[in-house]
Amino acid sequence: MPSTTISTIQNSDEVAISRISKVKSYLNENIGDDIYVEIELLFLAFGIGIQDATTFPDYSCFASNQTGNTVFLAIETAKIGAENFPFSNIGFSLAFFILGSLTMGQLGHYIGPTRRLWILLTNLLQTTLVIAATAIQYTTPLLPTGPAAWTVISSLAFSSGAQVAMARGLGITEITTAMATAAYVDLVADPKLLVRENRGRNRRVAFLAENKKTLVQYT
Repeated sequence: MPSTTISTIQNSDEVAISRISKVKSYLNENIGDDIYVEIELLFLAFGIGIQDATTFPDYSCFASNQTGNTVFLAIETAKIGAENFPFSNIGFSLAFFILGSLTMGQLGHYIGPTRRLWILLTNLLQTTLVIAATAIQYTTPLLPTGPAAWTVISSLAFSSGAQVAMARGLGITEITTAMATAAYVDLVADPKLLVRENRGRNRRVAFLAENKKTLVQYT
């Protein structure tokens, strides 16, 4: 084989290796607190608002607003009010929201909550779950409860939990959901969740417990 051909192949290999190295380096970089991150979080917050506004009329529960779901749970527990909120729907939403926050929050701590690769993967998963939920909702009979409804609610709730956990991991606390929703996420995504002495975790547990107790008493 002529030396020029060998040299050309070697140069091509070096270029390919260099490109792969640059991609790896780029994906492993930590993203900064800049305007692009803020814009993404604002778009996600807007999308979550639309999501709750469109799912509540169909399923009588929220996929991401766990503060609202906690209120409905208290109302149902106290057996007051003319409107019934299905326990099953609320249960699936709350359970999968917490599961999404727990799984993705802890995984984010392991991989690195601000690594570009992690942000890409978690956003891809969230988008996939939303698309899957949309496909199920528009290809099956629309019923207020049942397997199809629970699958839609669970997919959206898991995605929402992952999204809020991602936002908290980025450290931009000003752009997030409020009240009990954020407390649930901060609790289960705490890297010291299972540490015996953890005042922050204990405060969040007390807050959530007292929140539910107060809602039941005053409803």
